[in-house]
Amino acid sequence: QGGVSPHTAESNSEPAPAITAELPPPPWGRDGVGAADDLAAPAELPAPLLPETILDAAQAAANPIDYTPLTYPDYYADRYGLPTRRAVSGGYIRKILGKTADGRLVVQDYYQDSGTPQTAPLTLKKDADPADFSPTAVDGKIVWYRPDGSIRAIQQYRDGAAVSPLNYYHEGRLAIQEPLPGQPGDPYQQLSELADGIRYYHKNGQILAFDRNPFTYALYDDQGKPLYIQITHLSHSPDSYHWNTLNTTPADQQEARRQTLDAAWARKTMLEQLLRNNGDPNPAPQTDAAQKEAAPA
Repeated sequence: QGGVSPHTAESNSEPAPAITAELPPPPWGRDGVGAADDLAAPAELPAPLLPETILDAAQAAANPIDYTPLTYPDYYADRYGLPTRRAVSGGYIRKILGKTADGRLVVQDYYQDSGTPQTAPLTLKKDADPADFSPTAVDGKIVWYRPDGSIRAIQQYRDGAAVSPLNYYHEGRLAIQEPLPGQPGDPYQQLSELADGIRYYHKNGQILAFDRNPFTYALYDDQGKPLYIQITHLSHSPDSYHWNTLNTTPADQQEARRQTLDAAWARKTMLEQLLRNNGDPNPAPQTDAAQKEAAPA
């Protein structure tokens, strides 16, 4: 998607519909207790392992940059981040703010239609083309904003390469994380064989789900207690295994546990939709006319 942008959405895909309350049926069924478990019960997870400097969007976005102000002409891009000679509807404006002591340009990108920031000030790598709106031109932290001004996503780059997970935020809290493979000190890699997939979080910072693919994932409540796990080995004849907390819950507690399961499933479904929207809970659809106007000049 356009500008210096998180990379999860396909650049030419249509915007996903706004998040709705309609949910797919959970895998444990509305009646709760299912077939016998064929996986061992997973361990409970400890309290949130990430610090507030990551979990809280405002703290995570802190990025002081010391630079000398300079005056440059603005640069423009279309909605896909491709350079244009002039401003186009649905596109972006890049303003050059200045240079750091070691000669890196400091820039900030804005939504053309609203004039609001699309990024916080960020540093480009040395000798980068300021007309290059891709993350490969960045050397430092990127903080993306939604048009309403809320923090959308954050990632750290070094000389054009990502060196941190891609973190998406919702209502000011970490909601989705795409881990960086092999990142040293990742606190979750030792806790779950599924931790290399996408991670979803409860608002309190506790893991909600590890999600390797639609058939292999683990689900937790907001206290770190496992709720459901499913592992599917895809082959000519897929083998699927599961563990369901309802199978070990006393009958008089099953209704409360089922409500907890359903609430966790509803949040995961909502965050999955957020991810399909590339971090925007209410993406604006592009009309054919706007797409035509946004073509490179």
